[in-house]
Amino acid sequence: MCWLLTLLLLSLGCSGSGTGEVVTLAGSGREGYADGSGSTAAFNGPLAIAFDDAGDLYVADTLNNRIRKVLPSGEVSTLAGGERGHADGVGVETRFYMPAGLAFDGRGGLYVGDSQNHVIRYIELSTATVTTVAGLPGRAGFVNGSLSAAQFDRPNGVDMEPGTGRLWVVDKGNDAIRIVDLSAGSVETIAGGGEPGADDGVGAGARFLGPTGITLSDGGAWVTDTGNHTIRHVDVEGRVTTVAGVALHGGYFDGAGVVSRLNWPWGISRSATGAIVFADLDNGIIRALVSGVVRHVAGQVQAGPPRRDGPARQAVLAFPSDVAVEPSGEIYFVDRHSVRIIRGIEL
Repeated sequence: MCWLLTLLLLSLGCSGSGTGEVVTLAGSGREGYADGSGSTAAFNGPLAIAFDDAGDLYVADTLNNRIRKVLPSGEVSTLAGGERGHADGVGVETRFYMPAGLAFDGRGGLYVGDSQNHVIRYIELSTATVTTVAGLPGRAGFVNGSLSAAQFDRPNGVDMEPGTGRLWVVDKGNDAIRIVDLSAGSVETIAGGGEPGADDGVGAGARFLGPTGITLSDGGAWVTDTGNHTIRHVDVEGRVTTVAGVALHGGYFDGAGVVSRLNWPWGISRSATGAIVFADLDNGIIRALVSGVVRHVAGQVQAGPPRRDGPARQAVLAFPSDVAVEPSGEIYFVDRHSVRIIRGIEL
């Protein structure tokens, strides 16, 4: 009976404190492609979002094979991309194939995990110039080495380590965490990359299962290990530790660390207060990891249609896939199946 009481207390103590009004910033609620303002704009299967320092939001509009820009007013425009494929160049003349991860470099550029092209791309925002910086277009593989010789398999989440020129990459198809060292001109694997699994460990001794999202803080990376239904931490030595959820046991339960249950966690970010915020995709909610405790902060668990805005935990979402923190601290997220960009959560 003691363990039941412990679980109950953990649950009651970690019910979450998401506040604010969930409000649709942009998106018609129907799949499509259209620039415009608010509900006149349309997206198709968006997976990732990221803020620049000015407070403008960028969207990996995955099934449209485009990178879109959303102003605080809700005005949506297309920065780059068009038809499916691979082509460097400028603006809408370039080509992507299911972009799935975004990260700013702090110097006016945006890195993209171009998943089905198996490469890392870079967009110079002032000119919308797109270049391929690592990987071999159209060739999936698992090869470390120089930027031009390295190979990836469906790179997803990316994040830039401040001041180092090191881009961390979630290499989903290889079940690995890779580092693109732009200063050294090389790619290395810091963790995973062997057989898929759930083992904690160091370097190649650790195992992942279809990881997708990543955010850097506190001397390491927080990774959504999606197929394992867990959040993992990777330190700078490549040491991997499971910090939330139980491998291969998806579900819903708030609580401390591995007492909690997650259901296909996807995108992840760090809040202004230091909380790790993530999209719990199949539960249809936004959750936060605060001091080792998982809390439910927005949406209703597997509520189903109709989708609706409203107070944080009364809103109904449709498979949220990523979260991003605006410079002032407000949390935004992308609701993949209702194809909306949403704002309004605070912790």
